[in-house]
Amino acid sequence: MNNSLLAGTYNTRDIGGYQTKDGVLRRGVLWRSDRQIALEESDIDLLRQRGFTTVIDMRSTEETAVHPNVLAGQPGIDYHSLPIVEGSKAPDSPEAVTESYMNIAAAKSMAEVFRTVARAPGSVLYGCAAGKDRTGVVTAVIHMLCGVGDEEIVHDYMLTRVYCEKELRAYTERHPEFDIDIILPREVYIREFMRQFRERFGTAEDYLSQLGLTPEETGLIKSKLIG
Repeated sequence: MNNSLLAGTYNTRDIGGYQTKDGVLRRGVLWRSDRQIALEESDIDLLRQRGFTTVIDMRSTEETAVHPNVLAGQPGIDYHSLPIVEGSKAPDSPEAVTESYMNIAAAKSMAEVFRTVARAPGSVLYGCAAGKDRTGVVTAVIHMLCGVGDEEIVHDYMLTRVYCEKELRAYTERHPEFDIDIILPREVYIREFMRQFRERFGTAEDYLSQLGLTPEETGLIKSKLIG
């Protein structure tokens, strides 16, 4: 059963609801998603009703050219195309998935992704192609920033397998050159990413500072979900 929050997508989810030492993360503020190329009018109406003012599309320019985002140009919705090309192609092996995630974290556009989240006047919908890798990295960083526990971060990441497995398996059937073990989320991928992330960057606050975000901008991201 597809429980995506938008009828025209298969992997739109709220990143709120997780417990932290400061309380439960607010819902309805940040939604993660796969590509928004087939939204129904009811989806667009729902986003407006829920106060979504900002959309961040992390797909490459090649991806958006082939499959444009239907939210681009919608009145009242501020659409940002912030390509993360590092996550637009499948890694060559399961062992390379974590390296790919670290490359996504270090991508040039990542600073603007988080800055846009911080400065958005309302709720934010952010995503990529499947809402899995680029979106998964952004979500993990936000969750780490807000103090979500590692097991909950792993749980949220693995929900993508629940939401996307049918589509991802169908994709690999059409493209047998891709290894299903690379395409499908696995716990080891996100756990190893968090380990390497902390080893390289320190805390999520340290990472965002290294990207060039100010303490005020980092605080704005946290305050959207906590408080």
